Amino acid sequence: MALSRRIQSLVLVCLLLAPPLIAEETPVVSAQILPVSTIVTAGKPIEVAVIFSMTDGWHTYWQNPGEAGIPTTFDWTLPPGFSLISMQEPVPLRHVEDGITTFIHEEEAIYLFQFKTPPEIPDTIQFDVKIDWLECKSICRAGHAELSLTMPSGGTADLALASKRMGENAQSQFAAPGELVGGHVSRHRDMIIVNTKAFVLNRGKIVDVDFFPMDEMIYDIGRKPELKSRFGSQTIRIPLLSDLEDVPETLHGVLKITRRSGNDLIISHVLLKETIN
Repeated sequence: MALSRRIQSLVLVCLLLAPPLIAEETPVVSAQILPVSTIVTAGKPIEVAVIFSMTDGWHTYWQNPGEAGIPTTFDWTLPPGFSLISMQEPVPLRHVEDGITTFIHEEEAIYLFQFKTPPEIPDTIQFDVKIDWLECKSICRAGHAELSLTMPSGGTADLALASKRMGENAQSQFAAPGELVGGHVSRHRDMIIVNTKAFVLNRGKIVDVDFFPMDEMIYDIGRKPELKSRFGSQTIRIPLLSDLEDVPETLHGVLKITRRSGNDLIISHVLLKETIN
Protein backbone atom coordinates (compact mmCIF):
# COMPACT_ATOMS: atom_id res chain seq x y z
CA MET A 1 0.00 0.00 0.00
CA ALA A 2 2.72 2.46 0.99
CA LEU A 3 4.85 1.51 -2.02
CA SER A 4 1.86 1.91 -4.33
CA ARG A 5 1.17 5.35 -2.89
CA ARG A 6 4.82 6.35 -3.37
CA ILE A 7 4.75 5.19 -7.02
CA GLN A 8 1.53 7.13 -7.65
CA SER A 9 3.11 10.24 -6.17
CA LEU A 10 6.21 9.90 -8.34
CA VAL A 11 4.02 9.46 -11.42
CA LEU A 12 2.22 12.66 -10.43
CA VAL A 13 5.54 14.51 -10.24
CA CYS A 14 6.52 13.25 -13.70
CA LEU A 15 3.19 14.41 -15.12
CA LEU A 16 3.62 17.82 -13.52
CA LEU A 17 7.04 18.12 -15.12
CA ALA A 18 5.73 17.33 -18.58
CA PRO A 19 6.38 20.18 -21.10
CA PRO A 20 2.69 20.97 -21.82
CA LEU A 21 2.17 21.96 -18.18
CA ILE A 22 5.18 24.31 -18.01
CA ALA A 23 3.50 27.45 -19.25
CA GLU A 24 6.19 30.00 -18.57
CA GLU A 25 9.74 30.11 -17.31
CA THR A 26 9.50 33.13 -15.02
CA PRO A 27 12.07 32.59 -12.25
CA VAL A 28 10.31 31.67 -9.02
CA VAL A 29 13.29 30.17 -7.16
CA SER A 30 16.74 31.76 -7.22
CA ALA A 31 20.03 30.66 -5.66
CA GLN A 32 23.19 32.53 -4.73
CA ILE A 33 26.51 31.51 -3.19
CA LEU A 34 28.24 33.48 -0.43
CA PRO A 35 31.24 32.90 1.81
CA VAL A 36 30.72 32.36 5.53
CA SER A 37 34.38 32.02 6.48
CA THR A 38 36.17 35.37 6.26
CA ILE A 39 39.68 34.00 5.82
CA VAL A 40 40.95 30.92 4.01
CA THR A 41 43.74 29.38 6.09
CA ALA A 42 45.77 26.29 5.17
CA GLY A 43 44.67 23.24 7.13
CA LYS A 44 41.57 24.89 8.63
CA PRO A 45 38.01 24.18 7.38
CA ILE A 46 36.08 26.94 5.65
CA GLU A 47 32.32 27.41 5.19
CA VAL A 48 30.32 28.47 2.15
CA ALA A 49 26.55 29.13 2.04
CA VAL A 50 24.09 28.54 -0.79
CA ILE A 51 20.90 30.57 -0.28
CA PHE A 52 17.59 29.83 -2.00
CA SER A 53 14.95 32.56 -2.26
CA MET A 54 11.43 31.48 -3.26
CA THR A 55 8.43 33.41 -4.56
CA ASP A 56 5.27 33.23 -2.41
CA GLY A 57 3.60 29.83 -2.63
CA TRP A 58 6.53 28.07 -4.30
CA HIS A 59 8.66 25.49 -2.54
CA THR A 60 11.55 23.05 -2.96
CA TYR A 61 12.12 19.73 -1.19
CA TRP A 62 14.13 18.45 1.77
CA GLN A 63 16.67 15.60 1.50
CA ASN A 64 13.82 13.17 2.30
CA PRO A 65 11.06 14.72 0.17
CA GLY A 66 8.33 12.48 1.59
CA GLU A 67 5.63 10.85 -0.52
CA ALA A 68 6.48 12.92 -3.61
CA GLY A 69 9.07 15.39 -4.80
CA ILE A 70 12.80 15.34 -5.52
CA PRO A 71 15.58 16.52 -3.17
CA THR A 72 17.92 19.33 -4.16
CA THR A 73 21.36 18.15 -5.36
CA PHE A 74 24.74 19.90 -5.46
CA ASP A 75 27.65 18.98 -7.77
CA TRP A 76 30.78 20.82 -6.62
CA THR A 77 33.96 21.55 -8.58
CA LEU A 78 36.54 22.47 -5.95
CA PRO A 79 40.00 24.04 -6.06
CA PRO A 80 42.89 21.52 -6.04
CA GLY A 81 43.38 19.97 -2.60
CA PHE A 82 39.96 21.03 -1.25
CA SER A 83 37.32 18.43 -0.26
CA LEU A 84 33.77 18.49 1.09
CA ILE A 85 33.45 17.68 4.80
CA SER A 86 29.75 18.20 5.48
CA MET A 87 26.50 19.83 4.40
CA GLN A 88 23.88 21.30 6.72
CA GLU A 89 20.34 21.62 5.41
CA PRO A 90 17.55 23.66 7.05
CA VAL A 91 14.76 21.93 8.95
CA PRO A 92 11.80 21.36 6.58
CA LEU A 93 8.09 22.11 6.88
CA ARG A 94 5.40 19.43 6.77
CA HIS A 95 3.21 20.00 3.70
CA VAL A 96 -0.02 18.09 3.01
CA GLU A 97 -1.89 18.47 -0.27
CA ASP A 98 -4.47 16.11 -1.77
CA GLY A 99 -3.61 13.56 0.92
CA ILE A 100 0.10 13.52 0.00
CA THR A 101 2.62 14.48 2.70
CA THR A 102 5.92 16.05 1.70
CA PHE A 103 8.77 17.85 3.50
CA ILE A 104 9.54 21.20 1.91
CA HIS A 105 11.37 24.53 2.09
CA GLU A 106 9.53 27.82 1.60
CA GLU A 107 10.56 31.50 1.33
CA GLU A 108 14.28 31.04 2.13
CA ALA A 109 16.55 28.07 2.67
CA ILE A 110 20.23 28.39 3.59
CA TYR A 111 22.53 25.41 3.06
CA LEU A 112 25.93 25.44 4.76
CA PHE A 113 28.89 23.54 3.30
CA GLN A 114 32.15 22.92 5.12
CA PHE A 115 35.31 22.21 3.13
CA LYS A 116 38.71 20.86 4.10
CA THR A 117 41.63 23.01 2.94
CA PRO A 118 45.03 21.79 1.68
CA PRO A 119 48.41 22.54 3.33
CA GLU A 120 49.06 25.33 0.80
CA ILE A 121 46.49 27.90 -0.36
CA PRO A 122 46.82 29.76 -3.69
CA ASP A 123 46.28 33.52 -3.77
CA THR A 124 42.82 33.10 -5.29
CA ILE A 125 40.48 30.12 -5.00
CA GLN A 126 37.27 29.39 -6.90
CA PHE A 127 34.30 27.21 -5.98
CA ASP A 128 31.87 26.13 -8.71
CA VAL A 129 28.60 24.30 -8.08
CA LYS A 130 25.85 22.93 -10.31
CA ILE A 131 22.51 22.75 -8.50
CA ASP A 132 19.33 20.93 -9.51
CA TRP A 133 16.01 21.16 -7.70
CA LEU A 134 12.27 20.68 -8.15
CA GLU A 135 10.12 23.80 -7.63
CA CYS A 136 6.40 23.38 -7.08
CA LYS A 137 3.21 25.34 -6.55
CA SER A 138 0.13 24.51 -8.64
CA ILE A 139 2.58 22.90 -11.09
CA CYS A 140 6.09 21.53 -10.68
CA ARG A 141 9.12 22.21 -12.84
CA ALA A 142 12.83 21.58 -12.76
CA GLY A 143 15.17 24.27 -11.51
CA HIS A 144 18.88 24.59 -12.24
CA ALA A 145 21.72 26.97 -11.44
CA GLU A 146 25.48 27.11 -12.01
CA LEU A 147 27.21 29.32 -9.45
CA SER A 148 30.78 30.41 -8.82
CA LEU A 149 32.51 31.97 -5.84
CA THR A 150 36.03 33.42 -5.96
CA MET A 151 37.72 34.11 -2.64
CA PRO A 152 41.10 35.65 -1.82
CA SER A 153 43.34 33.80 0.58
CA GLY A 154 43.20 36.83 2.88
CA GLY A 155 39.91 38.44 3.88
CA THR A 156 37.90 41.62 3.35
CA ALA A 157 35.36 43.66 5.28
CA ASP A 158 32.70 42.66 2.73
CA LEU A 159 33.37 38.99 3.38
CA ALA A 160 33.23 39.59 7.13
CA LEU A 161 29.84 41.27 6.74
CA ALA A 162 28.52 38.35 4.65
CA SER A 163 29.88 35.94 7.22
CA LYS A 164 28.00 37.61 10.07
CA ARG A 165 24.71 37.78 8.17
CA MET A 166 24.90 34.21 6.94
CA GLY A 167 25.87 32.86 10.33
CA GLU A 168 22.99 34.58 12.11
CA ASN A 169 20.34 33.65 9.53
CA ALA A 170 21.45 30.09 8.91
CA GLN A 171 21.92 28.88 12.47
CA SER A 172 18.27 29.60 13.28
CA GLN A 173 17.22 27.17 10.51
CA PHE A 174 19.25 24.14 11.55
CA ALA A 175 18.63 21.31 13.99
CA ALA A 176 21.00 21.11 16.93
CA PRO A 177 22.66 17.72 17.47
CA GLY A 178 21.14 16.13 20.57
CA GLU A 179 21.82 13.13 22.74
CA LEU A 180 19.17 11.51 24.89
CA VAL A 181 19.64 12.08 28.60
CA GLY A 182 18.27 9.59 31.11
CA GLY A 183 15.73 8.12 28.70
CA HIS A 184 15.43 5.70 25.81
CA VAL A 185 13.93 4.98 22.41
CA SER A 186 11.97 1.75 21.97
CA ARG A 187 9.55 0.05 19.62
CA HIS A 188 6.03 -1.04 20.52
CA ARG A 189 4.17 -2.73 17.67
CA ASP A 190 3.94 -0.17 14.85
CA MET A 191 5.24 2.73 16.92
CA ILE A 192 8.63 4.10 17.91
CA ILE A 193 8.36 5.43 21.47
CA VAL A 194 10.56 8.30 22.68
CA ASN A 195 10.46 9.04 26.40
CA THR A 196 10.57 12.81 26.84
CA LYS A 197 12.55 12.33 30.06
CA ALA A 198 15.36 11.69 27.60
CA PHE A 199 15.60 15.46 27.14
CA VAL A 200 16.62 18.14 29.59
CA LEU A 201 13.30 19.97 29.80
CA ASN A 202 13.78 23.18 31.71
CA ARG A 203 11.92 25.58 29.42
CA GLY A 204 8.29 24.56 29.81
CA LYS A 205 5.90 21.71 29.06
CA ILE A 206 5.85 20.04 25.63
CA VAL A 207 2.60 20.84 23.80
CA ASP A 208 3.31 19.58 20.27
CA VAL A 209 5.81 17.40 18.39
CA ASP A 210 6.73 16.46 14.83
CA PHE A 211 9.38 14.24 13.28
CA PHE A 212 11.18 14.48 9.94
CA PRO A 213 12.90 11.13 9.23
CA MET A 214 16.12 10.89 7.23
CA ASP A 215 15.11 7.40 6.06
CA GLU A 216 12.44 6.89 3.41
CA MET A 217 9.77 4.16 3.30
CA ILE A 218 10.03 3.33 7.01
CA TYR A 219 7.79 5.77 8.85
CA ASP A 220 4.14 6.50 8.14
CA ILE A 221 4.70 10.20 7.50
CA GLY A 222 1.04 10.66 6.61
CA ARG A 223 0.33 10.31 10.34
CA LYS A 224 1.83 13.02 12.52
CA PRO A 225 3.61 11.82 15.69
CA GLU A 226 1.48 11.79 18.84
CA LEU A 227 2.28 13.25 22.24
CA LYS A 228 0.94 11.05 25.07
CA SER A 229 0.74 12.04 28.74
CA ARG A 230 0.36 9.51 31.53
CA PHE A 231 1.08 9.63 35.26
CA GLY A 232 2.87 12.96 34.92
CA SER A 233 5.23 11.82 32.16
CA GLN A 234 5.11 12.29 28.39
CA THR A 235 6.07 10.08 25.48
CA ILE A 236 6.34 10.76 21.75
CA ARG A 237 4.87 8.05 19.51
CA ILE A 238 6.22 8.00 15.95
CA PRO A 239 4.20 5.71 13.61
CA LEU A 240 5.87 3.11 11.38
CA LEU A 241 4.44 1.85 8.10
CA SER A 242 2.01 -1.00 8.79
CA ASP A 243 3.50 -3.30 6.12
CA LEU A 244 7.11 -2.67 7.14
CA GLU A 245 9.31 -5.79 6.86
CA ASP A 246 12.63 -4.56 8.29
CA VAL A 247 12.47 -2.62 11.54
CA PRO A 248 14.95 0.29 11.74
CA GLU A 249 17.81 -0.10 14.20
CA THR A 250 18.22 3.63 14.76
CA LEU A 251 15.90 6.60 15.02
CA HIS A 252 17.51 9.06 12.59
CA GLY A 253 15.92 12.39 11.82
CA VAL A 254 14.90 15.79 13.13
CA LEU A 255 12.56 15.98 16.11
CA LYS A 256 10.57 19.22 16.36
CA ILE A 257 9.50 20.06 19.92
CA THR A 258 7.12 22.89 20.83
CA ARG A 259 7.09 23.92 24.49
CA ARG A 260 4.89 26.37 26.35
CA SER A 261 6.66 28.75 28.72
CA GLY A 262 4.20 31.19 30.22
CA ASN A 263 2.40 32.77 27.27
CA ASP A 264 5.21 31.94 24.85
CA LEU A 265 5.68 28.96 22.56
CA ILE A 266 9.29 27.89 22.16
CA ILE A 267 10.22 25.68 19.19
CA SER A 268 13.41 23.65 19.12
CA HIS A 269 14.76 21.15 16.58
CA VAL A 270 16.89 18.22 17.70
CA LEU A 271 18.93 16.10 15.30
CA LEU A 272 18.71 12.50 16.55
CA LYS A 273 20.53 9.31 15.65
CA GLU A 274 19.68 6.97 18.49
CA THR A 275 19.56 3.18 18.86
CA ILE A 276 16.06 1.70 19.05
CA ASN A 277 15.87 -0.78 21.95
